[in-house]
Amino acid sequence: EPPQYIFENEATAKHFAKLRDETDLDTCLLGAAEVASALTGSYLYVTWDKAVSERPFIATIAPDSVVPEFKWNKLVAATLWQCVYEDKEKDVYVRLLTRYEPGYIINALYTGKKKNLGQRTSLTEYFPNLPETQNLPDGLLAIDYVPNMGPSRLWRKDPRIAPLGRPDYQGVEPLFAAVDEVMSSWMRDIRLGK
Repeated sequence: EPPQYIFENEATAKHFAKLRDETDLDTCLLGAAEVASALTGSYLYVTWDKAVSERPFIATIAPDSVVPEFKWNKLVAATLWQCVYEDKEKDVYVRLLTRYEPGYIINALYTGKKKNLGQRTSLTEYFPNLPETQNLPDGLLAIDYVPNMGPSRLWRKDPRIAPLGRPDYQGVEPLFAAVDEVMSSWMRDIRLGK
């Protein structure tokens, strides 16, 4: 179910409803919840692209594409990465790294190999309109991590990753294996019965 928002001011409620529809916020949050269910959590971040929307909007990214930095279980910085070009035969990979820090968003492009980040290159070849640094007001951190549920049983002793949380299915892997074994046996019996 979509979240319910309560405002004391009617004008604020109307403006938020308009923004909510224009930015497709509910769909974004639903996607984040689906990813969080399987991958321990989801990152929500503020971004903007004039080619897509006239105003900033919230986007989501899975935790396996982010290098987080936590302090006292709070996200204090994060680096998002994505591969924008790859040539597997020549072992050439171009990756965009976007670092979120309090007050800044820093973009950098790297050309390297599959297992090596490589050298920093100019953004203009792939992203001519993307600034290298974007200043944010008042030390704002424009990204946040929403864990699926906690605490993580596997990572509870490591403060660097303990805040990541846990997926819905952690601890029930033996049940999955048992169901798989039963279904495989059953399907074999059905085939033999034919």
